[in-house]
Formats: sequence, C-alpha cells, structure tokens
Amino acid sequence: MQFQFSHFLSIYSAHYYWHPDTVYLHTNADSASLARARSGSSGKWSALLLTLPVLVVNEVKVPTHAENGKEIQNIEHKSDFVRVQAVYDYGGIYIDMDVFPLRDIKDLRERGYSAVAGRQHAGELNSGTFMSIKGGGVMKRWMERMTRVYDGQWTTHSNIALTHVGEQREEGCDILILHQDAFAPGSWDSEDVSLLFHAHEEDARLFGLAPYLGWTPEWAHDWSCTYLLHAFHPRKERHGFKHNDITPAFVLAQRSNFARAVYPVAKALYDEGWIGFQDTDLGLKTPGETTFDELRT
Repeated sequence: MQFQFSHFLSIYSAHYYWHPDTVYLHTNADSASLARARSGSSGKWSALLLTLPVLVVNEVKVPTHAENGKEIQNIEHKSDFVRVQAVYDYGGIYIDMDVFPLRDIKDLRERGYSAVAGRQHAGELNSGTFMSIKGGGVMKRWMERMTRVYDGQWTTHSNIALTHVGEQREEGCDILILHQDAFAPGSWDSEDVSLLFHAHEEDARLFGLAPYLGWTPEWAHDWSCTYLLHAFHPRKERHGFKHNDITPAFVLAQRSNFARAVYPVAKALYDEGWIGFQDTDLGLKTPGETTFDELRT
C-alpha cells in the first residue's frame, strides 16, 4: 500500500476545509500491509495519511460478481460498488483520491436535499464524488441498478446508472444536481489536462510563498464556484505509471491552475513543517538529491 503526495493532499484538504469527525478509508488491504504503510516503509505520504487522527480504516469485502452474474474484474469497478454501499451505510461524502476539496461544503449539506451530485464533461453525473444521507433513496436505487446493469464497460454501472437514477429523482428534495464547475470542471481530454497541469514560466517572486490572492496571471482559472476539483490526470497506476509527478514543489510554485487551486492547503502544510520542497511524489528520498532550500542559498 503506497500513497502519493496528491493522495495525502486530497484527504488532508477534506480535513482542512470540512473538519469532519471521521474520515473513512475503505480497503481490503491486510493488516500487515497497513502496518508497513503506517511505519513509513511505503513512504512519507502513506505514513502521514494513515496516522491522521480522524482517519479510520474500514476493512471491506470486495464484490466479485454483480447480481446479474457478470464477474467484476477491474479494481476500479470493484471500488465503484464499495463506495456506493459505504455512503448508503454511513452517510457522508465520497471522494476519489484525485478529487481535491477547495472550500467548505456546509451550505450543500444544509440545503435540505437527501443527496448531492455534480455533472461532468458531456453531462453525466460524476461518480468520483457524491454525498448522501445514511440510507438515502438515491443511493439505494443506484445500488440496485448498478448490480443489474453491470456489463464490464467503464461507466455503465457508475456514471450512467447514477445519471439515470438522479435525473428520475431530481424533482423534490431527493437529489441536488450541480453544474459541472461545482465538482468536476474540465475533463480527461488532453487539452483540459494540459490547461490544469501545465507549468507556466513565471518570475522567481513566487518562491516567496506569499498568498496568491493578490496576483492573478492571465492564464489563471477562476475556481470561485468550484467546491471540489476532480483533477483528471493520465499518469495513473492503471496506465502503468508509478509516479504522477505532483510534488510539494510543483504545488508551492503556483505555476499551474492545479497548483493555484490546491495551494492554500499545501501552504498550510508547509508552514506546519509537514511538507518541503525536497519531498518527492512518492515520499521517498532520492539519494543525493539537492533540496530546493539548498538551491536558494
């Protein structure tokens, strides 16, 4: 079990903005793997994430077959089934580990709706983040539908099934469906990925780590109506990548739209001494590496 800096930043951002009583990590990892990760053997970010005081690890049984008899093979599809069941059982908000809270969601929780979901690119509801009351009707109907329609395709049981259920229940207070900018601005298309992660060349004054609010470059995206940033990134483990190259230095430099969005939390972590410019994306020190602080002197 090995978490990257971006995964830790995602979970810590929820802790930072939302102040939850509990953050549940649902996993089928065995106790030995968890113990190694907590000890730091799997890197700094795994240890920090798994020792957060609010974090509770919930061991779950991963489904192997849908109700229709179709075998569930992909780990991502197994996760789809687990996440919906978890939100139904516990209530709360689910986020993928490439989803980054940018502000409090208290106003959404207090709107009076039993569930909240957001559109994504092309109009479907995004299954990477959603919220519901415990035992909510939308979650129940989604669970029932996803296990009937599962066919091994990427979104038949997830985004498509949620969209079908959500749009049927949109009248009244069953579900609040938000505009794409609220939960999943941008997309997985290469152009949108570049707009989000491309590092622009800026002057060295950025390295002073001053708040960015008074400085807005012409390329900067306005995140003022975004609650959660689903930051689609092609460098995923399922694509054969062990690194996504999202490091503290990349974020603290504020040279990309992604970095500017998540900078406030990263700056707080830097001020507390939790992260440094020398940290790698996996939290493993590279032999002989030169730290950013050494480069500045």
